[in-house]
Amino acid sequence: MFLAIGTYTTEWTKDDPLYAAHRDHMVTHVDSGALLCSGPRAGGGSVLIGNGTDRAAFQSILDSDPFRTAGYVEFEVHEFTPGLVDERIGFDLVTGKSL
Repeated sequence: MFLAIGTYTTEWTKDDPLYAAHRDHMVTHVDSGALLCSGPRAGGGSVLIGNGTDRAAFQSILDSDPFRTAGYVEFEVHEFTPGLVDERIGFDLVTGKSL
């Protein structure tokens, strides 16, 4: 799994023409299961949790984000293996099997 910390390098608002494309990009990858979640973080920036073990595939998702291609955000990526998972999530994050 992967944790990406996004730092915004450009000010933007939800009225920005790129915002809809950025949101659509995130929704596509959440719907596909490649991203477990994404969203803003306190103090500015963003956090994304990527599902899977293919770092190149996760990096490709980040690199193709319209905010990234326009230079609005930089990402710091950390790979990790969950040791403990709250059963309310409903599946094992490591194996993908239902709990």
